[in-house]
Amino acid sequence: MSFWRFGGRHASAPQRARGLHLTSLRVAVLVVVLGAAAHAEPLNLPPAFTARYSGAMGLVDSRMSLKRMGRFLLYEIRTELAGFRFYECSVVEAGETEFWPREYIHRRVGGSEERDIEARFEREQHRILLTRGGKTEVLSDVDFPVWDALSVQLRMSADLSAGSLADSYKMVDKGGVQERRFALGARQRVTVGGSEYDAVRIDRTDREERSYVTVAPKLHHLPVELGYNARWIGWVRAQLIEFTPTSGETKAEAPPRCQRR
Repeated sequence: MSFWRFGGRHASAPQRARGLHLTSLRVAVLVVVLGAAAHAEPLNLPPAFTARYSGAMGLVDSRMSLKRMGRFLLYEIRTELAGFRFYECSVVEAGETEFWPREYIHRRVGGSEERDIEARFEREQHRILLTRGGKTEVLSDVDFPVWDALSVQLRMSADLSAGSLADSYKMVDKGGVQERRFALGARQRVTVGGSEYDAVRIDRTDREERSYVTVAPKLHHLPVELGYNARWIGWVRAQLIEFTPTSGETKAEAPPRCQRR
């Protein structure tokens, strides 16, 4: 199983790079393929943590962190994929009964910005500023809530902890605001990273190329296994190998910012 064949059997170097970028984005999206609308209930967000995922015969190594900064959260993923490096980040603001994304970035570290994605959420103006390849467009009359590929994971965690999960959610990505659908499976026991967890698998169902995420209630419904059935290389999986709760909270009056180039 190799990411180098993602673009086709005789893919060129640019095609392979594009395939790797798309695969990285899908791996990141796998962490966040689920979500639901906000509820007027007390928030039940995961505590701060760091985690690491590995898979695809050592080709994938992802390091995830969630930091609390006053009423803001900074959610980041750094992924190494067959020699390529990617950075993904979401800044979330939380009130007493709801939360929402403020900023999202997905970029290739050290690469061109042609396929980079950046979104700024302006709820009061009902719009999203979406930047793709260095060009920004305004998505107007947006019906919130809309999530990005990381903040939706927090929505999923909170909803599952409350005992419910919507059958669709809206997420902004390179194609604009789109609806995603999924199906909740039966509970199961999984062993990853030398630990055993009660878990539940959730499949994304709105596309031909299937994907799933397996989440564990013990870890605040965060993923313990990710899977994507790529058209050219078959199933690609990554498993949790480290999970560490982190203590302490940094005070912040202004929202943190994702890293730029």
